[in-house]
Amino acid sequence: MSNTKSLAKAASVIMVATLVGRFVGFIREMVIANQFGASAHTDAYVVAYTIPSMVAMALAGAFNAAFLPVFNDYLVSRDRGEANNLANTTINLVAVFFITLITAAFVLSPYIVKLLAPGFDRASLALTAKLFRIILPALLFIGLMGLISAILNSYRHFLFPALGPMITSLVTIGFVLALGRRWGIASLAAGTMVGFAAQFLFQLPVMWKKGFQYRLIISWSHPGVKKTLWLMLPVVLGVIIGQAPVFVERGLASTLEAGSISALNYANRVMQLPLGLFVAAISIPVFPALSVYASKREYGLLKETLIRGISLFFLILVPAAVGLLTLNKPIIKLLFEHGEFTVHNTVVTANALAYYALAIIPWALRDILTRSFYALQDTVTPVLIAAVGAMATVLFDLLLVKIMGVGGLALGLALGLSVNVLILYVYLRRKLGEIFPAHWLLTLGKIISAGAVMALVTAVLYNLLGSYVPDSSRQGLLLKILLAGAAGVLVYFFGLLLLKVREIADLTGLIIKLKDKMLKSR
Repeated sequence: MSNTKSLAKAASVIMVATLVGRFVGFIREMVIANQFGASAHTDAYVVAYTIPSMVAMALAGAFNAAFLPVFNDYLVSRDRGEANNLANTTINLVAVFFITLITAAFVLSPYIVKLLAPGFDRASLALTAKLFRIILPALLFIGLMGLISAILNSYRHFLFPALGPMITSLVTIGFVLALGRRWGIASLAAGTMVGFAAQFLFQLPVMWKKGFQYRLIISWSHPGVKKTLWLMLPVVLGVIIGQAPVFVERGLASTLEAGSISALNYANRVMQLPLGLFVAAISIPVFPALSVYASKREYGLLKETLIRGISLFFLILVPAAVGLLTLNKPIIKLLFEHGEFTVHNTVVTANALAYYALAIIPWALRDILTRSFYALQDTVTPVLIAAVGAMATVLFDLLLVKIMGVGGLALGLALGLSVNVLILYVYLRRKLGEIFPAHWLLTLGKIISAGAVMALVTAVLYNLLGSYVPDSSRQGLLLKILLAGAAGVLVYFFGLLLLKVREIADLTGLIIKLKDKMLKSR
């Protein structure tokens, strides 16, 4: 029981810290939009930041999936000194690797940015290379942070690693506000680099408090290091494959009008808000249950749990997707259209957001289906399927960008993710048998029908409110969005009750459990 309470408390700490971090991160995006808009300069920054952000994603997953269990084994089964030796060796190897990588990338930066943004003109390429070199040292801090976070998690300390992204965002905001007018877009790059350094330093006192002692040792033959590297390879490969379409998307966007890359980035940030909150809220309680049932070979209960998780995704994310789809332009206008962010920037970004909204459901389904394979201790199949999904996304991007511009690139992601989900489902069904019973398909139809009615009500009411509530002020615009959105959500859930969708009880139970966990963790 105490272990269950400990896990619940850890989960609630991570979720609250993640929510706070995402909120501050979104404030950062609003500050950037106000200061620099969506322009050739912000395009250059987004491209320059692409590689560090991909490395951060890869290492966060890799160290938690590979180093953490190995370090835990040494911590529990052997003496603490041997665990410290493993940690020190790994830290030093990571430092050597990234210092070498940074040096090489600094020299080759003009060629790297040309590869990432082939459509940029000479001035944009020069600016991107400059920003890339400013950000590059952050790679060292990102690498070390991923490792230190895994070590702290092994010591059952979750708060500081979870708060780390907030530190980076706050430092970046400070740099932009203090130096934006003097340094221009370089202030954003410098703030990003210093922000990651601050995030790294933020975690060191906790490491020392936990009894960790740093030593300058490197043991290439350490069995723990070899095991960690072996476990990391498929995880890193999976992340790289998953991020490949991002490189292609930004490369193709670089051939469009200036500001297109930034518009995609802003729209993607808005799309990630519901995903970041609700996917974590559902995955945290569902994944351990999937793993337990898989280990006991209770596949009937595993499928039942999977169906409940997917049902919750649809219940929560359908209204989120509908809201972003029907209110895309007013949402972007409210969040970003101030300072240097122009009306034209709003139109382009809203267009991207409308199609990104279609990616919300397949994105969440990919997450839970992939976790189902992990619960079955199959990490290879999802990587291979991710490669096919990535190729599909790239193909759709190449076809649609010529017809639809920025919107085509966003739609390409939604279609590519849908291909990924379809293949995951086919292969999972081969392992488990038929997953979705006929009555669940009827439930899905009811949820989609309620979502369609919500879309109609939201769009019509927003337009009707235009006659009574002017959107010339931010307050008026916010009021219209809230009224239309709230009415749409109420109609959606009333429709679900009218159609007798039983999964509403699961959603209510999840909300109550999350509320209780957060209250108990205080």
